[in-house]
Amino acid sequence: MNSKQNDWLATLLFQPDMTLQDFYNNNITPENTTLQSREYYKQKPKIIDAFTKDGKFEDNIFENFYQSALSMYNVYANQQFEDTLSETFSYDPFNRFAPAGSKTSDVLPRVKLSSNNYYQGIGLTGINSYTGTTRSARSIAQENRV
Repeated sequence: MNSKQNDWLATLLFQPDMTLQDFYNNNITPENTTLQSREYYKQKPKIIDAFTKDGKFEDNIFENFYQSALSMYNVYANQQFEDTLSETFSYDPFNRFAPAGSKTSDVLPRVKLSSNNYYQGIGLTGINSYTGTTRSARSIAQENRV
């Protein structure tokens, strides 16, 4: 079952002067609006009546209208995606150019203490290099009562 209650092409057909802002103001969004295939619309009586001239269905005019509606729908869907994407960004708390009310992330450094059971040193002999253990595994185990 299709849960989308609005039809993009029908809305444009019966209200051709609507802009993307009008769609947004009337809560017609890509999440609640569908755009079916060309063949689906060619079977609908209202579409057939709208694009029939002198008893003949004008396929070229319908194709141009459908392509225009499709490109407008894609632009609107991408714009909605970009708007919702920017709401997920988090900013440095000291960023003066972040939007008001936007999420902030903690960027302050943290010092975490951990046990050094093997008595290894880091950076003592070189940059980011490890020194060997200063005690044997047996003496470490005896001290920690393992």
